[in-house]
Amino acid sequence: MNPWAFLGGLVLAVAAFFYGQHIGEQAIKLEMADQRANASENARHVEAGFRAKERANAQTMADIEKKARDEQKALSDQLAAAHRELRNRPERPTGDAMSKSPSGQLGCTGAQLYRQDLAFLLGEAARADGLRIALSRCQAAYDEAVRLTN
Repeated sequence: MNPWAFLGGLVLAVAAFFYGQHIGEQAIKLEMADQRANASENARHVEAGFRAKERANAQTMADIEKKARDEQKALSDQLAAAHRELRNRPERPTGDAMSKSPSGQLGCTGAQLYRQDLAFLLGEAARADGLRIALSRCQAAYDEAVRLTN
């Protein structure tokens, strides 16, 4: 056998081996790039889903806050109307006028309350309603948070 032919064949074999390695590396690099692109696309879709949920949750919380503000405004309007009606109420008598009142009365209705007494009761009722509204808002927010974590 001719040594130059043998050497040429050996060089061709080595070149073919390294060329195959190179082609294999290129195929692996292309596959890895394709996997990275797929992973990036999947991550983008997942992120978009999370953002959509986040917007929906923020809207739900905004609705809860709006409902509480609306209830608080309605309460304020009712309280203002009740305070306007207080002007028509008589003042509580002082001193001897209290002792001259008929002794046969054992109680009174809301229609018989004096201005100062009704003003105090209106304030207490408004404070209680304000607490009820705050509690309702807090419970709704808590229920929403529980729903989100399940």
